[in-house]
Amino acid sequence: MRVYIESLLPSNLDTPTLNKLESTTTSYYTIFSEEGIYKVTDSGVVKLIVSNDEVYDNFSMVSMKHGKHNMTLDLSLIEEENSFRLPFNHKAEFTIKIVYNVPNSNLRLCVLKDDKAMTTDCYFEFSDYNDWEQTDLEGFFEFVSTIN
Repeated sequence: MRVYIESLLPSNLDTPTLNKLESTTTSYYTIFSEEGIYKVTDSGVVKLIVSNDEVYDNFSMVSMKHGKHNMTLDLSLIEEENSFRLPFNHKAEFTIKIVYNVPNSNLRLCVLKDDKAMTTDCYFEFSDYNDWEQTDLEGFFEFVSTIN
C-alpha cells in the first residue's frame, strides 16, 4: 500500500537530508508484457499480482486532504508469485529502489531511479491500513517538509 503526496516531487527531494536516514537499496528489472508484469532480481523471477484487499472493496484509490496537503492512498496490494520463465515479447525497465525508514513511523519512503540514476518516482509505503491509521499526520507532514 502506498501514499503519494501531491507536493512531493521526485526532482525536489532533499538528498543530503535523505542521506542521513537509514536506508536499503535494491535493483531489479521490471518486465512488461501481455502476459503480465514481472520483476527480475538477483534472487530470481517473480510475477507481480496486483490485488485489492477484500476489506476495502471498491476503494483501492482514495484521495485525501490534510491541511494544505493533498494525497492519494493506493490501497492495492502487490503480491509476488514465483516464475521460472520470462515472457517472449516484453519491454524491460531497470530500476534502483532506495527505501528510507521514516523516523517514528511504520512508513517507508521509496525513491525509484532509472538506469541513469535519475529519480523517477517517490512514494511512502506501508504494510497495512493500520500502519496508516496509526500515523501521526502532523509529524508525518513535518518530515515531508524536511525532505521536500
